[in-house]
Amino acid sequence: LFQCLTFGMEMKSFVARLDGWLNLITGLGVRGKDKRLAAFVEWHRHEEDFFDHLLAADDTAKKIVCDLVEDALREDFGFEGVSEDQKKHLNELAVSHCFREKLQEAWEIARHKGGAAILYLTKGTADMDQPMQPNEEVIALTVLNRFELRAETISIDTNPASKTFRMPTQYRLQIIEAGQSELNNLVIHASRLERFDGTKLPRRLFVQNEYWHDSVLTRLYNPIRNYNASHDSAAAIMQDFNVGVFKMRNLAELVAAGKEKQIQERIELANYSKSVIRSLIIDESETYEEKSRNVTGLPELLRAASNRLVAGSNMPHTRLLGESPDGSNATGNSTTTAWYDYVAAQQRNYLKPRILNILRKLIPDLPTTLDVEFKSLWQLDESEEADARLKVAQADAIYLDRNVIDPSEVAVSRFAGKKYSRETKIDSSSRIAISPQQTPA
Repeated sequence: LFQCLTFGMEMKSFVARLDGWLNLITGLGVRGKDKRLAAFVEWHRHEEDFFDHLLAADDTAKKIVCDLVEDALREDFGFEGVSEDQKKHLNELAVSHCFREKLQEAWEIARHKGGAAILYLTKGTADMDQPMQPNEEVIALTVLNRFELRAETISIDTNPASKTFRMPTQYRLQIIEAGQSELNNLVIHASRLERFDGTKLPRRLFVQNEYWHDSVLTRLYNPIRNYNASHDSAAAIMQDFNVGVFKMRNLAELVAAGKEKQIQERIELANYSKSVIRSLIIDESETYEEKSRNVTGLPELLRAASNRLVAGSNMPHTRLLGESPDGSNATGNSTTTAWYDYVAAQQRNYLKPRILNILRKLIPDLPTTLDVEFKSLWQLDESEEADARLKVAQADAIYLDRNVIDPSEVAVSRFAGKKYSRETKIDSSSRIAISPQQTPA
């Protein structure tokens, strides 16, 4: 500006750029001119009915909520790091408490409504608002959703050294079906609940949402709505692919005279004659023609809506939409493998800690070495299974030839169980420890 005034430069050639995003001349970043400034991203807190109706009415929402959980719990999981008697006891408890069913129910509700919890019901008359003691015997597990458990804000843990820092330590039970029964307003200590959270919210929104996280459907509501709207619109276009154009004499005068009913009756008569005698009878002053709608680019628009939904759901086309994946390098096996890898990560990071917590509540004296082992979700066909066994046999032959393992260890490892196993178990108790040779001084 100083140069313009000093050297007589034309002011119209000077453009003020306040920063890299604002341009007063082009309207970039200026409210009222830049349309982007009219759009805001804002999180909305939904009530329970919203999630219930969406899950019940939309098949895509149902797959997004349930398929991950169903795949993660499809195969049996085993226990490691404990004795055989303890494994047997754990399996018996899992059956008696419907352990797998409770896990699936709680996880699905958490993904559906944003949160759930498994309540430990113990034997005796222990106060529910007090911390659960190690000697309390768990007699049943029951699942509650987040709308049935209201966090007591006066019980927020303010101890920075605590594991539950900034979390509620008490919840108030609110079951609508119970009416005015004694279950309502029952205060439950957090140690008697195993929380299952949905999609993580930022801290401020987490508090605003009454100390619960959110449903996976909240972020995907617009992609689901756009996907359904685009396909519904395409179906409507197919129903009216040919549009009839009916030209009537003095149409404008009839409309101006308020004779819309006469126009409607004439059109109905024309459509009636088309459906009955498959011919159209019109006056010599009238004309009728059919025009086809242009659907150029419609497949690309449908594909864009589908791709947006797939990207937000973390599910492959083959699983979410039943379609083959796009791209020259995309195959059904590659997308399935990627999905199974994602499910396995959820098993390790989300499901396993909760399983271990529940098991230690059922059996307080379990060793700290207890671990949960999930079976592979990938199932080999007969040809792939035969190839895998051949490779294992070749590796076994090399180990046997070099005296790394014994034939009995191979036989027991492969064929002693109910199913063929590719894992080799070494009988360390029968081996003789060999001390290192002493070198002469």
